[in-house]
Amino acid sequence: MEKLLTVMNFSHVYEKEKFFLDEEYRWIDCTKVRGTNGYCDKTAFHILQDKTKSLSPEGIHFIDSGNYHYVSELWINKIEEDFTLVVFDHHSDMTRPSFGNILSCGSWIMDEVDKNKYIKRVVIIGLSEEQKETIPSKYLDKVVCISDNDFIQLNKEDIYRFIDDKYPVYISIDKDVLSEDVVKTSWDQGKMNFDLLKRILHSIILKFDIIGIDVCGETEPNNIESIRNNDKINTSLLNFLLYEN
Repeated sequence: MEKLLTVMNFSHVYEKEKFFLDEEYRWIDCTKVRGTNGYCDKTAFHILQDKTKSLSPEGIHFIDSGNYHYVSELWINKIEEDFTLVVFDHHSDMTRPSFGNILSCGSWIMDEVDKNKYIKRVVIIGLSEEQKETIPSKYLDKVVCISDNDFIQLNKEDIYRFIDDKYPVYISIDKDVLSEDVVKTSWDQGKMNFDLLKRILHSIILKFDIIGIDVCGETEPNNIESIRNNDKINTSLLNFLLYEN
């Protein structure tokens, strides 16, 4: 995996963090793009596509809070080979919006499974049992769910069984998969501790070719204490992804 770092600033939260400052990074200012918070209208999506058009899906992309998790589509849609999508998230992100056919942080995985011919399998790790039950049965031949009850007994051999080694992997991490004891995000959260997240990531990165990784799950931009804690977790996660795994 290329060790390129991109920071996409939507909510101004990254202006209050320092985790990326010691690295070479590309800063993408998205603060003036309307129609992006939680839902993304077509005009906004085209603007975001334009902002990222010269960039490859390779590397590590920080994409702000979970409200912008749909931004993963920008990077995934650049991939032009068969691949597996591995998502760490406390939510399935496979729920249609209640109004209109609009891209949202809660529906982007479903959109990708429907439209992206290169995705061979989606593995969602850390979602709640309730979220697991909401996934329509027609998707379960392509979507594997490891709930936050399942991963307690998870080992790397289980991970290897779920991911086909014929294909490279793109990883998307929403920090709401982590316990509130670790970090606080703007969504309800799961049970995973940080060491377990790193162990699972290590087992995947060790065995499979990684195309790229994105990270979301920042807190609200006015919550200074939580921003500082997120900054620490982002620093540790970035160092792990760049240098330690």
